[in-house]
Parts: sequence; C-alpha cells; structure tokens
Amino acid sequence: MLFKDGIETYDAYRRSNFQMKVVLLWTISDFPAYGMLSGWSTHGKLACPYCSAEAGAFQLHFGGKPCWFDCHRQFLPVGHKFLKDKINFRKNRTVKRATLSNPTGEEIWQTIQHFPTVYEGTPFNTTYKKPDGFGVKHNWVKRSIFWELPYWSKLLIRHNFDVMHIEKNFFENLFHTSMGTSKSKDNIKARQDIEVMIDSHEGNHNSKHLEILSRKPSRNAKSHNGYFVNGYKFHTQEYGKGRVTNNYGVCVRGETYNAEESDYYGLVDEILELEYRGNGPSTVVMFKCLWFDNNRGVVVNKNKLVDVKHKSRLQTDDSFILASQAEQVFYTPYPCVNNETKDIWVVVKTKPRGVYEGIEPEAKVADDENIEADGLFQIDERFELPNDITSERLCLVTHTNPIGEDEEFEVEEYTSDEADEMDFSDHDSDENELDC
Repeated sequence: MLFKDGIETYDAYRRSNFQMKVVLLWTISDFPAYGMLSGWSTHGKLACPYCSAEAGAFQLHFGGKPCWFDCHRQFLPVGHKFLKDKINFRKNRTVKRATLSNPTGEEIWQTIQHFPTVYEGTPFNTTYKKPDGFGVKHNWVKRSIFWELPYWSKLLIRHNFDVMHIEKNFFENLFHTSMGTSKSKDNIKARQDIEVMIDSHEGNHNSKHLEILSRKPSRNAKSHNGYFVNGYKFHTQEYGKGRVTNNYGVCVRGETYNAEESDYYGLVDEILELEYRGNGPSTVVMFKCLWFDNNRGVVVNKNKLVDVKHKSRLQTDDSFILASQAEQVFYTPYPCVNNETKDIWVVVKTKPRGVYEGIEPEAKVADDENIEADGLFQIDERFELPNDITSERLCLVTHTNPIGEDEEFEVEEYTSDEADEMDFSDHDSDENELDC
C-alpha cells in the first residue's frame, strides 16, 4: 500500500531516490457524486448525512418530492423570535432548537461494516433489497471502498462539496424557472404546494402582485421632476440646477457593504413612473442615474471622507434603480481648490427627514389628494393606499409643463410646518407621458 509501504521516487532537486508514501485526505465532488463516493444515498428525506432524520424534511403533498422548506430555523440561536413565528414561515408551525450529534468514524464503521461494497439498482426501487433502517434511521446503501484504508475512520473530514458545481446547478434551476423555459420548476403542483405551506391570504396577495408585475408595463411612462421616498426629497439634476441645495445626489449600497467603501454614487437624471395593469393598477417608480466610476472615481481619503471624481463616469447600460433603493447624499467641492482637488467632490451623507415618518397632518387635505405649490405637484404620502395598489406611500413632484416647452419655475423654499399653514388651491395638470 502507498500509505504503509510507499513507492521509490526520484527527487530531482536532491538528485536522489526516496520512499514516498501517500494519504487520501478527502474527496471533492458535487452532491450526486458524494452519494457514490461515500455510500450514503443523497435521495429522499434523509439526503443530508449530518442532519439525517433530524432535518425535518417532509414530502410535498402534490409534487410528491422531499422538501426542506423552513428546515433552517432549527439552527437559529436559542430564544430567537423566528423559532415561534407561525405567520412568516410555514403557517401555524413553531420549531425547537436542533441538537444534532456528529457521529465519529468508529460509530459509522459499526453501522456499515456488514454492508456490501457495491449495490445494484436504484435504492428507492421496490425490487431493491434495502438495508435495515434505510430511509428511516439512515440512508446507507453500501460500504465505501475507502473504509479499507486504515486511517479513513480517523479523518475528521472525508468528503467535500465542489461549491462551483453546486452553484452552477442552483443557478440553472433559478434561471430556467425565472425565464419560464421548458426546464422550469414552476408548475401547477408546485404552486398548489406553496399555497398549502404558507398563509393563504398572504400568499394570494403576493401572487396577485407578482402576476401583475410579470406582465409588461404600459407603453407610456410618467416623468417627474422630483420624488419623495425613504424620507428624502429627490430632484432631477436638470430641475435642481441653480438651486441652493442639490437634491439630486443619490447613493445605492453595494452588495458587499462593509467597513471599506463599496457604495455607488451618482446623480438623478430622470424620474420615471411605470404602470402595470391587472385587476388593479400597480406602479413602480425608477430613477435613471448618471453613476460615478466606483473603481477609479470613488476613494476614501485619509480623513475617512468619501471623495468622488465627478468627471469619472461609470460606463454601463444598467443605469436604473428602484426609487426604494435610493439614499440621498450631497456633493460639495473642497474650499481650497488646487490641481489635486479641482475635479473632486466630497460626499456628505444625510439622514431621512423626520417629517416623512408617518406624522399625521394637522391641515385638512383636499379631496383629490393633490396639492399645488409654486408650480410643483405633490401627492400626499400620508394617505392610505388600497390593498390592490402596490406602491410606496410617497410624494410625487410632477412635470406640469408639456414636453418641448422651455419654461422655468421659481420655487420658494419653505419648511414643512410653514407648508401646512399655507392656503393651497387645486389645479389640473397634464403630466408628461413618455413613449417607452
């Protein structure tokens, strides 16, 4: 054996022979190959060799396949609020903290030492003679030939998963289901099982919303000068020119946000409202932004301030974000301008204004829910929207001049308290509609 006796090998560096011994530390494979290498069947409710029967897997009523939906909660810390949540997971079901035991190599050997090293047929076939306890206490179908190695039972890790291969399989399933190809996992039985597992009222509401958004939006999109969202008042860059405050600075957090800067910074170029038609209208507001290059144009200086080179733009075809993703920032130049700072703006991050946190209005709002002030149209964000309409309870500031007209508005700045005391009148306006 290579482990015990070894084999004579030539060392080119030392120019001499030596006795080389070899140890198999572990295998690396995807999940199906893991079953062939280890002897543990990766099919059925006991597919996981560590969790086994403690995983809590169950069989789908309509699909008939084993499912691990909502089996992850048992690994949360003791006392976690999700353990007793009966609404947001499988309906009317609580879980207890799992106490899994990790069997030693010697314990595994005692279980499988009398099993054959090969098996023929499919483990779940009715003609296949299954080992005692198979599918109930364990999923062993054979004794892997690796157990003949004298050190195999002493290894802490015997098999590893090829993460890249598993990610590929997962992505393909996600892609085919999302794109509705012939390999999609979305079918009538799957939807029936989902309805059984989750709260029916919440499921129907979400299904209706997803059904509406799955259709194409209207060919016409409304263009707005500004938008209130997340407690911020945004203006487009064109509309904000010449104003004392620039409300068109936008920030979107990066997916790998940490202590190092990985946010994306830009300028709001357009604000578009898309409308989807179904049983009831559903609107989605999007920002088209001009982004600064996150690699070459955004840096964190020695004072921990974020600097952006405003002439360094990100070249991308994906310039849109959802309005709900946006956070507001302001850009200001350095007070002392030199060759190093002349093209640099400092990012000033701001917090949402408290006026947009659901405070009840003191003034009575007009019946049509519209307020016109100094040429701006505003829809009061504090009105309750019907359940059929899926949109943010936010304020819209809309174009009131037709496309093509070059008209300037003078907008008087005032505080929210002063706005409540002002006497507004209602007017009709033609909102811009752009052909998408």
